[in-house]
Amino acid sequence: MVSVFVVIVFVSLTFLEASAARSSTNPSSHTFLSSTPLHTTPYRALYEETYSSPSASYTVLTSPSGGTTRAVTCLIWNTALREFSLVTELYPSARSSCLGTAAGLVDPGEAPPDAAVREAGEECGLGADVRCYQSGEARVMDKYVRSDITPFLVVHSAPKRACPGGRDVEEEGMDVVYLTYEELMKRKGGMSVVGEWAVDQGLDL
Repeated sequence: MVSVFVVIVFVSLTFLEASAARSSTNPSSHTFLSSTPLHTTPYRALYEETYSSPSASYTVLTSPSGGTTRAVTCLIWNTALREFSLVTELYPSARSSCLGTAAGLVDPGEAPPDAAVREAGEECGLGADVRCYQSGEARVMDKYVRSDITPFLVVHSAPKRACPGGRDVEEEGMDVVYLTYEELMKRKGGMSVVGEWAVDQGLDL
């Protein structure tokens, strides 16, 4: 009789522990308490959200996502000088910079090819006399926010560099870098994820 009682108590305790564990990991048993913005820009917002669960309160960091924002990235090729125009973006939080391609969000009512030409002008100083080719399908990636990014190959034949000093003064913290094909292949592995993807799509690698 004692043995049966011990077994019943043990099974009951095990059931209660399992129920408590399921309750603490079940999202439906967690209650949202508050959301505090930590960092907001026109491109990204970071929030600290507080929740309570049956066992404790906790916080998580969240950022809006979903892939509904449209963006473009463009690999720029000068047929006259036979070199690519790329950009080096400064990341102050990481105290470093990273080689990438001209990129940005598509404005409301703007077609992606027009956005690619605009970004090439804003970031690398190109004029309107360019040819723009979509080099791949849109893909959800994370640059400014999670965006449907469409890659483009932008081709022009300007006889001289648009930003001979290397810096586009209109874009703070951004340098324009000019590379031959051979130089680009050597540095491609150290590019940003979006930039390397744009190169692969533009050159069909």
